[in-house]
Amino acid sequence: MKSIACSSCSAQIDARVKFCPECGAPLRGKSPASKKLSAKEQQKAARNHLLIVVAALAVVIVAFFVYQSMQPDPPSQVTIDSPHNGADMGGMGASMPDLPTDYAGLVNTGNHSMDDRNFALAAECYRRALVIDGSSPDVRTDFAACLHGMGLANRAAEEFKNVLANHPEHKVANFNLGIVYFTTNQFDSSKAYFQQYLKNKPSGGQADAARDYIKQLEEAVARP
Repeated sequence: MKSIACSSCSAQIDARVKFCPECGAPLRGKSPASKKLSAKEQQKAARNHLLIVVAALAVVIVAFFVYQSMQPDPPSQVTIDSPHNGADMGGMGASMPDLPTDYAGLVNTGNHSMDDRNFALAAECYRRALVIDGSSPDVRTDFAACLHGMGLANRAAEEFKNVLANHPEHKVANFNLGIVYFTTNQFDSSKAYFQQYLKNKPSGGQADAARDYIKQLEEAVARP
């Protein structure tokens, strides 16, 4: 049996033990845990590490898809009508270049901006045109449509009602006010304006859309 001297108390002890039986001090030298791994053992450790990483990644991916599946469905896309071209509502523009100063130029620029879905610019053009001459229900309806496209549902509703106060049979204003109330979950009001649109224009360009919205509203109300 090979013996060595304890570095702490100099007692002769068995070289195979880890601690000195006399003073309890650990022996100097390499411990079994510190020995160098063989190439095969290193490859095995690397494979195990890779498997752990892959497993962790799989857990993250599964958790992401579970989270996505729990999110509510986005609302149905709605289409808002326009007297000049039937543009649908969407993004908002930010640029505000030099604008015309005459009524016709402002309305024309507003129409082109609305076609380009630059609702902020179009709304400003229509607003300035209405200051010059506020008598056109079509221009005011387009102004309201742009406000809705910018996310200003209450202001849009005010302008549509302004149009209908003087032109109660204005088909686009009726349809669009139905859209505003549809998007704000005011189902009874929305249905009333869609029905008014169909009463005034049963075969209008948005008649099928109005009937579809009414069907969706009735199903939503009937749903428990």
